[in-house]
Amino acid sequence: MPPFRSIRRIDADLKIKFARGSDRTADELLKMSDGEINKLKKDIDEQKTEYDSLLVEAESERDEAIAAKDQKNAHISIMQARIEALELNHEEQLSPDVMLPASFEGLQEWAETNLAGSVVISTRAIRVAKKLRFMDVELAYRALLLLKNYYVPMRRSVNKIKKIEYA
Repeated sequence: MPPFRSIRRIDADLKIKFARGSDRTADELLKMSDGEINKLKKDIDEQKTEYDSLLVEAESERDEAIAAKDQKNAHISIMQARIEALELNHEEQLSPDVMLPASFEGLQEWAETNLAGSVVISTRAIRVAKKLRFMDVELAYRALLLLKNYYVPMRRSVNKIKKIEYA
């Protein structure tokens, strides 16, 4: 079904065609054309008013969406700062001397206990580590702690890099 405007335009064209074919005077045709022009101007004004109100409504919805987005971003920033503070507090409460196992057999449990929330070790990596004949197992565990204590915080926030202590 064609839009109403198309039907109205076809109707106007048919009226003009019919009026030209009849024995109407030029004044009558001119009045009919003027009436049609005035009707179209009125329709245009109504459409303009409608579209202006729709535009105002869309702009207010956009402004509300931007304000909501800004509020959510602020909330996210606050929550990230809170998480960082809690992580720092948690790290301070942990014992500085973490027990480093002598083999990779307990790697998964050790990682869950000591690396939780910072470093994730895949099950495939754990399987491969158990099969390794790596001589300095303690070095591997220290590397994982280094990732947790220095690399992850550095990647999360450039401003809060811990000083590396070379012992």
